[in-house]
Amino acid sequence: MLRRVFLAAATLTCLCPHGATQAEDLKLSLPADAKFVVRLDLAALRQSKIGGPLFEQAKAQALDKMADKQDGPTPEQIAEIIGFDPFEEVQSVVVAASDYEEPEQALVAVIQLRQTTGNLEGLMLALPNYSSSEYGQYMIHSARPDDDQQAHAAIYKSDDGNYALVVGAKREAVQRLLDSLDGKTPAPSPGETAKWTSLATGGPILALQVFDFPPDVIEEEGPPANIAKIVSTLALQVAEADDNVNIRMQLASHTDQQAEQLKQMAQGLVAMVNLAVASDPEDQDARLAQRLLQGVAVERSGATVDVSLALPGEEVSQLINEQIKKNN
Repeated sequence: MLRRVFLAAATLTCLCPHGATQAEDLKLSLPADAKFVVRLDLAALRQSKIGGPLFEQAKAQALDKMADKQDGPTPEQIAEIIGFDPFEEVQSVVVAASDYEEPEQALVAVIQLRQTTGNLEGLMLALPNYSSSEYGQYMIHSARPDDDQQAHAAIYKSDDGNYALVVGAKREAVQRLLDSLDGKTPAPSPGETAKWTSLATGGPILALQVFDFPPDVIEEEGPPANIAKIVSTLALQVAEADDNVNIRMQLASHTDQQAEQLKQMAQGLVAMVNLAVASDPEDQDARLAQRLLQGVAVERSGATVDVSLALPGEEVSQLINEQIKKNN
């Protein structure tokens, strides 16, 4: 799954407790060896004109699948057990990992909630090999589902009364996240680069940062691997405005010359798509690509390339719905 996320990003490039601060100002300090971080703003998704209906459709399908299971809980029962409706109370999810092969062994996550945690802390008592310990004003809950797997979690509360569930495969990672939420900036070790991600509200619906590409992507043949070899970091943002889905991708390469290569490749691909349509006007795939690439803009500043694209919302909804039908 993770590999598909980054291949999709590369393809797009080719195609083009009490806290000290308010939630709007919160930043997370990530582990120094983090490979990627992704943030999904569910509150913005639910409220968006294009993403809202898709969210409701995905929610309905998830509930239908649970209802089909024998003795499976109903949505009402799930909300009663947890103490809140997760489809409404979860505001955003941030996930980062330091390992592509076994991400669950090096995972950190922050799940932003509104002003309730329901029964979460009580339910933790039912976890296998449960224990708890104090870290400053926080209680860190720990469990060991298997001999080689453990998980740690803590509840954070910001000044505005909203909560966040902080989860990590390593206790040290949870402590680091709690410290950064409290406004404590850990100094990077010599030779390390500080890695941060924002929890600010009102931003993009989806934000992805890649600090290191998966080894199997780099080792493969073809454009995605060639791109990954000369890109040091990648940032992708997806937002919605004026009935469009706006995609912005920033790629930092190792040198200015490599950045110019990336820029020329993106520009050349657009020209190739236009040529394909001119050569075969009946090629529906080429015509779709041409429509999607109409608003693409490619700019370079030093060793960084910025690719922006405005996709028609109706077109995006149709493509996603078609994909959902194929997977059912």
